[in-house]
Amino acid sequence: MKLLSDTNKFLIVILLASLSSCGQTFNSNSNDANLTAFTACSEAGTAAGDRYCAAETIIRTRCTNCHSGYHDQWSSYTNDAAWKASGRVVAGSVAGSTVITRLKNQGGNMPADAPQISDTEYQTLVEWVQQMP
Repeated sequence: MKLLSDTNKFLIVILLASLSSCGQTFNSNSNDANLTAFTACSEAGTAAGDRYCAAETIIRTRCTNCHSGYHDQWSSYTNDAAWKASGRVVAGSVAGSTVITRLKNQGGNMPADAPQISDTEYQTLVEWVQQMP
């Protein structure tokens, strides 16, 4: 007796795969992030703006895959002021900025279920927060 058709098995596999994707549109463990269409950073042109744009690139490619849904609106934070208003970043304070303290085994292990950010990426985020106006 055949319980499930091949079509139903295929649909179940697709459903399970989509439920385990954390809402992301690409595989964060590959180079697929470079294939998605991000708008250009609008803050470039000043030292502070360039630091923000470098941080935004890291956050978009490594964090917003999971932190962009209903509870985490990270993709809507498009400048320093928005990040400060969110409470996730405290200008000049790495220890007060959860965006930083949740990285590299300092209160968390982000990104979850993916390789840790590189030392270079981490340092870029630290400098962004330390030098934020």
